[in-house]
Amino acid sequence: MKTIEEIRRDWLNLLIEQHKTIANLNVALGRAKTDATLSQIRNKASDSKSGNPRNMGSPLAREIEEKLGLEVGALDHDPYRVNKSNEDDNFLKAYNSADEAIQSIISFILNRDTANPLPQWVDVDAKAHADSLELKARKWFANNKSNEGEIKARA
Repeated sequence: MKTIEEIRRDWLNLLIEQHKTIANLNVALGRAKTDATLSQIRNKASDSKSGNPRNMGSPLAREIEEKLGLEVGALDHDPYRVNKSNEDDNFLKAYNSADEAIQSIISFILNRDTANPLPQWVDVDAKAHADSLELKARKWFANNKSNEGEIKARA
């Protein structure tokens, strides 16, 4: 089992990958582009006082979650844990390789009830489309995932 330090370092690497660079992640977190904190944690730089590798503590983890709109405690759970099969792993790989716009859409859908504030691109129409997609998916699942006989022409 991974330690909390290893889990948070995995998250840090994942977030850096999503933002392309540490500098971009720093900016997304409202930090100076050249802030060395995340780099030191990532590289396990030795703490000058204790000599121990630098790790991400709970206050920094909570700050990152808040600023990136993640659920509180998300950075405490292994981002690579596969629950259902390779489906989850494939989803994570696809999400990580998607561009910023696609990631933003997915994040909005997953967090729209808790996102505060909503992304700037979300307007009434975007929210209505997301609600419509959810409703259609729920109906489809309620009908045993069957859409036989429902072939409709696109408008």
